[in-house]
Amino acid sequence: MSEKAYALFQTQSDAQRLHRVLREREISHDVSPTPRDLSRSCGMALRFSITEVTAVSRIAESIKVPIEIAKRG
Repeated sequence: MSEKAYALFQTQSDAQRLHRVLREREISHDVSPTPRDLSRSCGMALRFSITEVTAVSRIAESIKVPIEIAKRG
């Protein structure tokens, strides 16, 4: 199984904004419920390849969406 990362958000509107921009920039990701062990967020997460962490973080910063990245195997 390939290693995945999750972008966690304080609000669902932040998750939706980042999802929209990632889709526009054709960065592969999935919208998913936040895994239980990471449930300190709003309940909505974006899951993507670990290789995209830097790109996702930079895009989130550029649109002023605060995120927390969690990595999982």
